[in-house]
Amino acid sequence: MNLLWDVNKQFGFLDIIPREYDEEYFKKYEQYAKTELGRQLTEGRIAFIDRHYTGKLLDVGVGCGQFVKARENTFGYDINKAAIEELKKIDKYINLYDSVFPAYSFFDSFEHIKDLSSLLNAMPSKTKLFISIPIFNDMAHVLRSKHFRPDEHYWYFTTQGLIKCMLDYGFICIDIDNFEIRAGREDIWSFAFEKR
Repeated sequence: MNLLWDVNKQFGFLDIIPREYDEEYFKKYEQYAKTELGRQLTEGRIAFIDRHYTGKLLDVGVGCGQFVKARENTFGYDINKAAIEELKKIDKYINLYDSVFPAYSFFDSFEHIKDLSSLLNAMPSKTKLFISIPIFNDMAHVLRSKHFRPDEHYWYFTTQGLIKCMLDYGFICIDIDNFEIRAGREDIWSFAFEKR
């Protein structure tokens, strides 16, 4: 598999064979949620969203559901059967492709979605997106990064690459923050977008 890096657009795509997201993966995120970093990330994500939006939101790729449980008026979508079961238990599961929300969050999940076009084009104007994602300087940075995941991540962006990519779908960047880096994560930046 070769990473296809577009120097002009400042992002790359890797056509992966994705891993299976199973109960073991879910349990790993349950352990993360119990750590001080897990608590800080959830609080930071809620605070980041609250700067721009306080209403109904769909979290895409929920891990173990920690964020969905912590934020009011928040629902979740995942492809992991264990996560889906957990969301259904608390009556918070929504199918991303069968619904329209005014806002979505993608914390460590946006880069896992192969067909961004269909997803982003279907969202109406005024939709808000909140994304936490690994950000790279260039292709060399991707290839030496712990975030290079050839069994999980399709997409690899620079800051300008993500902003330009989103602009192509009508989304304007309204905020950027590095609160996850300040909490101790490597190269994870957070972005807020609004569709015009």
